[in-house]
Amino acid sequence: MNKKGFTLVELLAVIAILSILMVLIWPNILKMFSGGKRDTFKIQVDSIIRAAEAQKQSDTMGGNNTPGYCYGIGSICPDGMELSVNETDVKYAVIFGSDGKVSRLGVEDSNYCYVSDPYDSNIDKDDFVEGGHLNCTSTGCTCTQ
Repeated sequence: MNKKGFTLVELLAVIAILSILMVLIWPNILKMFSGGKRDTFKIQVDSIIRAAEAQKQSDTMGGNNTPGYCYGIGSICPDGMELSVNETDVKYAVIFGSDGKVSRLGVEDSNYCYVSDPYDSNIDKDDFVEGGHLNCTSTGCTCTQ
């Protein structure tokens, strides 16, 4: 008699092997997605800094001495201090010092929060607070859980 197909034992063996592989591979897949989110956030932070520096230079040449730029952080962010960046779900505060360079920085998106106060251009992804919220006052910004 000629049978076509798989036996129940063969199907169970394949399912068991696939299950073991998933248990071994799944943590690496999750790390890959998490790493991608961190990389994307770092790119967002970099683009906000570049946009703020360019806007500051433009404003200074136009005779406007803006102390900084911010978006979505409440009452300390008056209208007209927003940057023209495409990051609509990102809150930020970029404050310049008397030397015209960034002195304080705070950025939050739906996944991470980052504060550099005083500002350090070496942005370390290990300093990102996962699920943090950006809180800014006139004295500075913090990330809270």
